[in-house]
Amino acid sequence: MNNVKFNFVAEGDGSGELRLRFEVDKFSGWGRAYFNADELLRQLENFAEFPISSAGAPEIRGGFWDSSAQESRLIQEHLFFSVRPVGTTGQLSFVVRVAVPDGTTGGPVLLSAAAQFPTTYEALGRFVRDMKALLRGESQEAVLQD
Repeated sequence: MNNVKFNFVAEGDGSGELRLRFEVDKFSGWGRAYFNADELLRQLENFAEFPISSAGAPEIRGGFWDSSAQESRLIQEHLFFSVRPVGTTGQLSFVVRVAVPDGTTGGPVLLSAAAQFPTTYEALGRFVRDMKALLRGESQEAVLQD
Protein backbone atom coordinates (compact mmCIF):
# COMPACT_ATOMS: atom_id res chain seq x y z
CA MET A 1 0.00 0.00 0.00
CA ASN A 2 1.32 3.46 -0.89
CA ASN A 3 1.59 5.86 2.03
CA VAL A 4 3.38 8.82 3.51
CA LYS A 5 3.63 9.22 7.29
CA PHE A 6 4.37 12.50 9.07
CA ASN A 7 5.58 13.26 12.59
CA PHE A 8 6.24 16.67 14.12
CA VAL A 9 8.77 17.23 16.91
CA ALA A 10 7.93 20.58 18.49
CA GLU A 11 10.77 22.79 19.72
CA GLY A 12 8.59 24.71 22.21
CA ASP A 13 8.89 28.05 20.41
CA GLY A 14 6.26 27.48 17.71
CA SER A 15 8.69 25.74 15.40
CA GLY A 16 9.63 22.12 15.00
CA GLU A 17 10.99 19.39 12.83
CA LEU A 18 8.56 17.87 10.35
CA ARG A 19 9.59 14.31 9.55
CA LEU A 20 8.16 12.16 6.81
CA ARG A 21 8.62 8.61 5.65
CA PHE A 22 7.07 7.27 2.47
CA GLU A 23 6.56 3.90 0.82
CA VAL A 24 5.42 3.72 -2.78
CA ASP A 25 5.32 0.25 -4.30
CA LYS A 26 8.72 -1.17 -3.26
CA PHE A 27 10.39 2.23 -3.03
CA SER A 28 10.81 4.24 0.18
CA GLY A 29 12.52 7.29 1.61
CA TRP A 30 12.53 9.67 4.52
CA GLY A 31 13.28 13.31 5.13
CA ARG A 32 12.93 16.15 7.58
CA ALA A 33 12.99 19.92 7.73
CA TYR A 34 12.25 22.63 10.27
CA PHE A 35 9.09 24.71 10.00
CA ASN A 36 7.00 27.22 11.88
CA ALA A 37 3.88 25.26 12.93
CA ASP A 38 1.50 28.20 12.36
CA GLU A 39 2.85 28.70 8.84
CA LEU A 40 2.38 25.00 8.06
CA LEU A 41 -1.21 25.20 9.34
CA ARG A 42 -1.87 28.12 6.98
CA GLN A 43 -0.29 26.32 4.03
CA LEU A 44 -2.36 23.19 4.69
CA GLU A 45 -5.51 25.19 3.93
CA ASN A 46 -4.44 25.13 0.27
CA PHE A 47 -4.56 21.33 0.34
CA ALA A 48 -8.23 21.47 1.39
CA GLU A 49 -9.36 23.52 -1.62
CA PHE A 50 -11.71 22.03 -4.19
CA PRO A 51 -10.95 21.68 -6.97
CA ILE A 52 -7.18 21.74 -6.84
CA SER A 53 -5.75 23.61 -9.80
CA SER A 54 -2.71 22.45 -11.72
CA ALA A 55 -1.66 26.10 -12.07
CA GLY A 56 -1.78 26.69 -8.31
CA ALA A 57 -1.14 23.23 -6.93
CA PRO A 58 -0.49 23.42 -3.17
CA GLU A 59 3.00 22.56 -2.01
CA ILE A 60 5.09 22.68 1.12
CA ARG A 61 8.88 22.94 0.89
CA GLY A 62 11.57 23.00 3.53
CA GLY A 63 15.33 22.97 3.80
CA PHE A 64 18.07 25.59 3.84
CA TRP A 65 16.86 29.08 2.98
CA ASP A 66 18.80 32.14 1.86
CA SER A 67 17.14 34.98 3.73
CA SER A 68 19.84 37.53 2.92
CA ALA A 69 18.06 38.55 -0.29
CA GLN A 70 14.98 40.78 -0.33
CA GLU A 71 12.82 37.69 -0.86
CA SER A 72 13.81 34.40 0.83
CA ARG A 73 14.62 31.55 -1.51
CA LEU A 74 15.19 27.88 -0.91
CA ILE A 75 18.80 27.00 -1.71
CA GLN A 76 18.71 23.35 -0.67
CA GLU A 77 15.45 21.38 -0.58
CA HIS A 78 15.20 18.68 2.08
CA LEU A 79 11.47 18.03 2.11
CA PHE A 80 8.72 18.69 -0.43
CA PHE A 81 5.16 17.52 -0.80
CA SER A 82 2.36 18.56 -3.09
CA VAL A 83 -0.88 17.34 -4.59
CA ARG A 84 -1.72 17.81 -8.25
CA PRO A 85 -4.70 17.04 -10.42
CA VAL A 86 -4.34 14.26 -12.97
CA GLY A 87 -6.48 14.76 -16.06
CA THR A 88 -9.93 16.30 -15.88
CA THR A 89 -11.86 13.65 -13.95
CA GLY A 90 -11.03 14.65 -10.36
CA GLN A 91 -8.12 12.28 -9.87
CA LEU A 92 -5.16 13.49 -7.80
CA SER A 93 -1.51 12.60 -7.43
CA PHE A 94 0.44 13.13 -4.20
CA VAL A 95 4.08 14.04 -4.87
CA VAL A 96 6.88 13.77 -2.32
CA ARG A 97 10.61 14.55 -2.50
CA VAL A 98 13.16 14.18 0.27
CA ALA A 99 16.90 14.77 0.53
CA VAL A 100 19.61 14.41 3.13
CA PRO A 101 22.03 17.35 3.15
CA ASP A 102 25.76 17.13 3.73
CA GLY A 103 25.43 19.48 6.71
CA THR A 104 26.42 22.72 5.01
CA THR A 105 23.99 25.23 3.57
CA GLY A 106 25.68 25.42 0.19
CA GLY A 107 26.95 21.88 -0.04
CA PRO A 108 25.61 19.05 -2.12
CA VAL A 109 22.68 16.83 -1.25
CA LEU A 110 24.03 13.40 -0.35
CA LEU A 111 20.92 11.27 -0.87
CA SER A 112 17.54 12.03 -2.40
CA ALA A 113 14.34 10.21 -3.26
CA ALA A 114 11.08 11.14 -4.94
CA ALA A 115 7.79 9.40 -5.59
CA GLN A 116 4.15 10.00 -6.38
CA PHE A 117 0.99 7.99 -5.95
CA PRO A 118 -2.71 8.43 -6.67
CA THR A 119 -5.03 9.80 -4.01
CA THR A 120 -8.56 11.15 -3.69
CA TYR A 121 -10.14 14.30 -2.34
CA GLU A 122 -11.64 12.23 0.48
CA ALA A 123 -8.23 10.87 1.53
CA LEU A 124 -6.69 14.31 1.16
CA GLY A 125 -9.36 15.81 3.43
CA ARG A 126 -8.57 13.24 6.15
CA PHE A 127 -4.86 13.94 5.70
CA VAL A 128 -5.34 17.72 6.14
CA ARG A 129 -7.44 17.13 9.29
CA ASP A 130 -4.84 14.73 10.71
CA MET A 131 -1.91 17.04 9.85
CA LYS A 132 -3.61 19.92 11.67
CA ALA A 133 -4.07 17.72 14.74
CA LEU A 134 -0.41 16.67 14.51
CA LEU A 135 0.84 20.26 14.33
CA ARG A 136 -1.36 21.30 17.28
CA GLY A 137 0.12 18.46 19.36
CA GLU A 138 -3.16 16.51 19.44
CA SER A 139 -1.77 13.38 17.73
CA GLN A 140 1.55 11.67 17.09
CA GLU A 141 1.22 10.89 13.38
CA ALA A 142 -0.59 11.89 10.20
CA VAL A 143 -0.84 9.42 7.33
CA LEU A 144 -1.93 9.69 3.73
CA GLN A 145 -2.41 6.40 1.95
CA ASP A 146 -4.12 5.13 -1.17
